[in-house]
Amino acid sequence: MTKKSTKKPSESSWMKKMKESGLNPKKEILIVAVADVLILAFGVYLYILQKSIYPLFSIFAVIAIADYFYLNRHSSLIQKRKTDDEQEFIRLFTYFSIYVKDGIPVYTALELTSRFASESMKNKLDILLKEIDIDKSIMPYLNFSSYFSSLTIREVMVSIYRMVEEGGSSLYARQFEYLFEGLATMKRKEDHERRIKRLSDLTFLPVIASGFTMIVLSYGVVGIIGGMSANGI
Repeated sequence: MTKKSTKKPSESSWMKKMKESGLNPKKEILIVAVADVLILAFGVYLYILQKSIYPLFSIFAVIAIADYFYLNRHSSLIQKRKTDDEQEFIRLFTYFSIYVKDGIPVYTALELTSRFASESMKNKLDILLKEIDIDKSIMPYLNFSSYFSSLTIREVMVSIYRMVEEGGSSLYARQFEYLFEGLATMKRKEDHERRIKRLSDLTFLPVIASGFTMIVLSYGVVGIIGGMSANGI
């Protein structure tokens, strides 16, 4: 007698990204469903009140646009978290750089640095320290760098490993400083550019709002005219 396969169906790409962003897919779908029902109820109320189907078009358009952007915001949340993690890395390893300059060993400097970390970053640093305890190769440092999308962070962690291997060699200490300063400068520039882009994007919001208002008003005018024609006015 053959056993039936109990393999679970694989999650969709959307579900994986929702979970990666820290959102609960089921909760998000429930929120959207409840909101859609309320908006539809309002649309039905307008239909009964005006005896016109045109306001329903606006309602359906609002639901479609709102649902799309709400259920697909995970990409921006994931990107924001990655950006925040990289900014925290720079903030924390500024402390690490100071400790190393003061002659504190790398392992101790990492322990001291973790005191200033957020909960999620502290967990990552704790894992790094535990892995270093049992594995003296470069792998713990590469594993830690894999949390970040920046290849420069990977190079920074490799330079830290070389500092350990060479017993705090001034050559690799200078290499770390060079790579880390370059990373910090690059991230500051990227953050400045993001702020400018965000401000420029805000200038389009009034235009979009005005366009949407005009569409709604057009449907309303058409509905009123239709109602007057139907009543022979």
